[in-house]
Amino acid sequence: MKRNKNLILNNKINLELLLNSEKKPDQNVTNEEPFWDDPHISQQMLEAHLNSEWDAASYNHKTIDKIVEWLVKRLNLKENSKILDLGCGPGLYCTRFSQRGLDVVGMDYSSNSISYAKTYADTNGLNIQYIYQDYITMDYSDEFDAIFLIYCDLGALTDSKRDLLLEKINKALKPDGIFVFDVFTRYNWEQKSKRDWYLSESGFWRPYPHLVLEQTFEYEEENVYLRQYIIIDSKGEVSTYNLRDHYYSKQTVLQLMKKHGYQVQDIWSDLTGKTYEENTKCLGVAAKRVSTDG
Repeated sequence: MKRNKNLILNNKINLELLLNSEKKPDQNVTNEEPFWDDPHISQQMLEAHLNSEWDAASYNHKTIDKIVEWLVKRLNLKENSKILDLGCGPGLYCTRFSQRGLDVVGMDYSSNSISYAKTYADTNGLNIQYIYQDYITMDYSDEFDAIFLIYCDLGALTDSKRDLLLEKINKALKPDGIFVFDVFTRYNWEQKSKRDWYLSESGFWRPYPHLVLEQTFEYEEENVYLRQYIIIDSKGEVSTYNLRDHYYSKQTVLQLMKKHGYQVQDIWSDLTGKTYEENTKCLGVAAKRVSTDG
């Protein structure tokens, strides 16, 4: 997110600020503020996670049940198998894995979600270790039987951060440990370019009146779409949020995993184990650690 700037400058509307916001940004642009840990936005995210019917922030809870059931069975995870859930949010997957007797660690960079997850685990007698941390900075060695990164988070990272994370996950897995993740394909983007706007008295971005200008940029050579949200609030401040999605194909996933020392075991159309189809909007992947070489 670009830091807040005033829309009103010397008692005049700062149109130059808005015109600059309209320009196509670098596809590797990063959010300068702790976006997922913003007090208001993180609370909105938590509510989305906990709504059992929504496919927002997390998959709906029936789908989560199917994912956990499928992965425990397919990966042959036994009681006390040690797993790590990256971007665990309020612990929806961690809770279900723990209830199946697994040794669970969850990591997330939203203090709000981690606080909820810890309280829920304590209240329900679940032995889960929750860590408030940016998973890019984790440092484990030969520790986990399986590591999960679910809800297409890998595609949100810049290529450099993605590559660093893949190296760290490889190191953190036990020999022959499994990394499971999902990513979008180009078929997820039915509307490749978009511009829209709306007014809200209170909503996801702000608890007070604000205008949202939304646009999508395509970077075809890099296989990236970037969703940009420009928020103009009732205080006259302008904030810009850039949400990046790198999309993949079966072939590019195979190439990426091989490059980072993994051997792909399975590719599905989602993490419930749905059989792979060419025009799927999502890929679910299970890849085994085979080396620690880059």
